[in-house]
Amino acid sequence: MTIVNRLRGLLPAFLRRPGVIGIAFTPNGRIVLVRHTYVGGWYPPGGARKRKEPGIAAVIRELEEEIGLQSWASVEPLEEHDKDLAVYVLRNVVYHAGWSLEIAAVSEFDLSALPPDVSPRLLRLLTKSDLRLAIRSA
Repeated sequence: MTIVNRLRGLLPAFLRRPGVIGIAFTPNGRIVLVRHTYVGGWYPPGGARKRKEPGIAAVIRELEEEIGLQSWASVEPLEEHDKDLAVYVLRNVVYHAGWSLEIAAVSEFDLSALPPDVSPRLLRLLTKSDLRLAIRSA
């Protein structure tokens, strides 16, 4: 769990905003992950929704901000990870990573060769049957 998530958990429920995660796959089937400047490890891009922002709009905005998302073929919601977090699969993602105060690095990986310091949440998501089905149909 990141420091940001820990601090977020301390906020009263009415101040917390639901979040989104984008499991982004390139046209060659590699997953795009980010390394933040404020915590170690590799994570799927994502973040908090703005007030009244639909989940799909939020995940597109977050990927534009974090990985320089330029285009995608589809965005498919997975069942909600928990009540405060929606997970989306994006296919055929084209991106151009730029400089950011928040993101130290953007890279893509084969699912069979994920980095050793990948997010535990991502590893849990990858074991979910609905995500495995989405990956197979990519």
